[in-house]
Amino acid sequence: MLRVPASSKVHPDLLTNTVYVPALLQSMMSSENKKHRLRSDKCKGDLVIDGSASVKWGLGWRERLLCTRCKYVGKHYKLYNEVQSSTRGRKAAQINVGSQIGVASTSIGNTGFLRILNTTYIIAPSPLLCKKQANKVNTAMKSLNERSMCDIKKNLVLKMPK
Repeated sequence: MLRVPASSKVHPDLLTNTVYVPALLQSMMSSENKKHRLRSDKCKGDLVIDGSASVKWGLGWRERLLCTRCKYVGKHYKLYNEVQSSTRGRKAAQINVGSQIGVASTSIGNTGFLRILNTTYIIAPSPLLCKKQANKVNTAMKSLNERSMCDIKKNLVLKMPK
């Protein structure tokens, strides 16, 4: 197991557990390694995640890489998938929507969910973000349930003997 020396200067957020989509992380690493080599081919520094510039979006993260020797700083990459939407503004992360669907279908609730995340050393989303996401998910689930019940009623009426 790799351990970070206590004396090294690592941003504290980089010592927690974080959820990334591996394919997106791989794409970021590959792309930024190429750009770094093109910019300074003689640099022997390592590209590392810039913990001070990490951007949290619920359970999703946007990250960028920087070089430990030269002044190379990459662009930010979304390391989560987004939910497609026809509305304007920032799109929801699939992991945030999925977690709220899971919370809505169990008895633990948001408080219990956030407690579980914190005890697993995952930086939890803010309670306000969870509440907003829960409101959207619960509205969609209610609508889906109402449509489903309407279909069931129609099928029952059609199957009834006359």
